[in-house]
Amino acid sequence: MIALGDVGPGALSAVLDGMEEGLWLTDAAGRVTRHNVALKELLFAGQELRGRHPREWVANEPLAAAVDRACTAGEGTRLELQLEGLRPRVLQVSVRPLLHEGGGSFALFHDVTELRRLEKVRTDFVANVSHELRTPITAIRGYAETLREGALLDARHAPRMVDIIFRQAERLSALVEDLLELSRLEANELQLEAVRVPLREATLRVLEVVRQRATGKEIHFEVHLPESACAWADERAVEQVLLNLLDNAVKYTPHGGRVKVDGLCGAERVVVSVQDTGLGIEEKYLPRLFERFYRVDKGRSREMGGTGLGLSIVKHLAVAMGGDVGVTSTPGVGSTFSVTLPAPR
Repeated sequence: MIALGDVGPGALSAVLDGMEEGLWLTDAAGRVTRHNVALKELLFAGQELRGRHPREWVANEPLAAAVDRACTAGEGTRLELQLEGLRPRVLQVSVRPLLHEGGGSFALFHDVTELRRLEKVRTDFVANVSHELRTPITAIRGYAETLREGALLDARHAPRMVDIIFRQAERLSALVEDLLELSRLEANELQLEAVRVPLREATLRVLEVVRQRATGKEIHFEVHLPESACAWADERAVEQVLLNLLDNAVKYTPHGGRVKVDGLCGAERVVVSVQDTGLGIEEKYLPRLFERFYRVDKGRSREMGGTGLGLSIVKHLAVAMGGDVGVTSTPGVGSTFSVTLPAPR
């Protein structure tokens, strides 16, 4: 309960309008007598609120009932208000009786939209990690038990089982490494050192890493980067970005396809593009490609050994270096991932 005391109306208005939280005061009948500026912004209210019961302009019966209880029974209530529309919000509301001559109530509104979003991100992240870990762990455990129960002496099947265990262990290791890398990036713990990075040299070094897999699929590489193309960025981070993009390009390009690396140099920015002749991606999926664990085709991605974190790491690294990453794609034609980085000073 709150008492207004001898606070003057001018001072009270100044205090209320200076608050970040939304607040209203009502009379004994639950009609709003006063509110601050923040309240109308939080509720997207373009109409007059004074003199009206919240039931008339907020489509939330629990909130209206809480106001009635505070005015008639002197009971306080805490609840959450979900606001839909172009800018959905979650407001934590505390409704309390107001102690002064004539009675009434007051309600305090606190915007917890970002907090709830982060809670959902954390919950989804834990669920996704658990799901991704379950598959290799189940395979390793299953084949290890089979070997322990006698299959180890089976000269025909034992080597295949051991090979599966090894590949699943590698997949598990890659997932853990990607998780640690992403965690360091999101916590701003990765120390990046900006230097002059020759992009053609960095690309050629990365190509040597993916060349064996590309050769097996007879994929042809083209590098159209001038010797003068340079970025002002962290050399290791640039190579990791290129490695993830080129590895994906090889992974999703069919036998006999082509992967091309282009570059555009400007006075302040340099753009490196990795273009493939792979499966392509429908436009509706493109906005979510850089989310953690997001896959367009979950079954196919896992079959190819992806962790679902590579593009998210690319996005974080590019942003951490003062750049960005984008994608264009046409199903059946291929995809182009473009990384923008600062040019040398």
